[in-house]
Amino acid sequence: MLKQYAKLWYLGLRESLLVHRCVVFLVLDSSRALRREILHCLLLNGGILLGSILLWERALLPVAAWLLRYLVAPCLGASTQRVAGALAQVAFQALWLLPVYMVTMLLSCGMWVRGS
Repeated sequence: MLKQYAKLWYLGLRESLLVHRCVVFLVLDSSRALRREILHCLLLNGGILLGSILLWERALLPVAAWLLRYLVAPCLGASTQRVAGALAQVAFQALWLLPVYMVTMLLSCGMWVRGS
């Protein structure tokens, strides 16, 4: 049974790597509805999820690093600063990115259900 699961997993992985099929399908397909749904999905996932990541990387992380460097490090030491920075990164990923990812995934699935 495990061998069958491994074979199915391998076949699915191999099939998912055949990206050229998707590109050919999208170029040759004349369905505007499909293109519209793909655009909605890309905008939703790219805008919200990628926007959240960029907001963290470009705005919130530098502010948190500055606060840790000038407020925490002088009082508690550099090692505490590094630990607090790592904990802030993990907290952001667990408390913000994971829920945002789940919501965008559910909304994307809802778009495909609605579209069919």
